[in-house]
Amino acid sequence: MTRTASLLSGAALMALATAFAPAVHAATILETASFTGDDPGDYTVIGDGTNANSRFMGASFSLTGLTDITSIGLGLGRYSSGSIFAAIIPLAAPGAYPSVAPADLASIALGEIVFSVPAVTTDLTEAFSLRLGAGDYAIVFGSGLFGAHGYGAITSGNDTIGTPLLFQSLYGPDWLSQYPDGIRMVVTGTPVPEPASTGLLAVGLAGLLAMRRRRRIG
Repeated sequence: MTRTASLLSGAALMALATAFAPAVHAATILETASFTGDDPGDYTVIGDGTNANSRFMGASFSLTGLTDITSIGLGLGRYSSGSIFAAIIPLAAPGAYPSVAPADLASIALGEIVFSVPAVTTDLTEAFSLRLGAGDYAIVFGSGLFGAHGYGAITSGNDTIGTPLLFQSLYGPDWLSQYPDGIRMVVTGTPVPEPASTGLLAVGLAGLLAMRRRRRIG
């Protein structure tokens, strides 16, 4: 077999391996509460780029492998206006607080989006595209950074799931623990297949092709 033919065969095998690899669908990575539609009260995230006038809220999550983040979401109340941001940041350990003050969050953000918030009680979902490796992270919501100018009323009337680890900044430079209280924050993502898995599938296909070739010759 010539070098060109060998290269083409290798490329064909990899293409077949990719085609026959099992489909991977988006999964829920973080869900702090299930949405109920109730709006008995809320926690307002707001900010102007300073610690003294900012209240951000977030929740931590962990990943065990390479993952493509596909969306974020939260339960919002009717007293929302303008735009807020969602940012994903790294954490030093599971449940740890952000390593910088709220006003400096942009310096460690791995990805962020700014989106409009409606003045109605709603379960809002926004597309979010970011690839993350295994590790500990947090999703943080707020305003006054990344061009967001508004405020979001995060509702407290949802049904808490498990024991989520939430935190907030309360008009100061420090981060504080936040009781879950039915606060709904969601992160979804798709696991990225390991290269080794695709390679093994290609080897298996190569073996099958070789067996077929020998049978034809025989």
